[in-house]
Amino acid sequence: MSERRAGNYLPSPDQELLLRASLLSGPAAAEAWSELRPRFDTDDSDAGSQRLFPLLYRNLRRQGIDDPSGPKLKRIYLHTLSRNHLLFHHAGPLLDQLALAGIPTLLLKGAALVHTYYDGDLGLRPMGDLDLAVPAPRATEAAEVLRRAGWAA
Repeated sequence: MSERRAGNYLPSPDQELLLRASLLSGPAAAEAWSELRPRFDTDDSDAGSQRLFPLLYRNLRRQGIDDPSGPKLKRIYLHTLSRNHLLFHHAGPLLDQLALAGIPTLLLKGAALVHTYYDGDLGLRPMGDLDLAVPAPRATEAAEVLRRAGWAA
């Protein structure tokens, strides 16, 4: 499943099947998984596909599909969940400090999407960081608040 087409940013046929198996329900999800399964290898997948594994895990469970890859997909989901809990745990005090200083913040990307499109399930969206925005005129002040709180650029 590691095929990659240089210069082409459209999903490959296997990536399309992975998306269908991860996001659709009923027979459409089961058919996509059945077609992809013979070539599916969690260890030999591109990074973009790997980011879908937590969604795949949840959807296979929702669809009642028992598969030998289930335990590995569950470990990936739990790892994502654990990492994201830590990320949000450490971000909380940072956001509190900015709020105490009266600096408005806006969560971006995964941090914002997890609560809107992932049903609040922190295990479904792999994140390596937490992105936030502050008003441009207050950026220097925000950086100083964070520096005083022990954060470094």
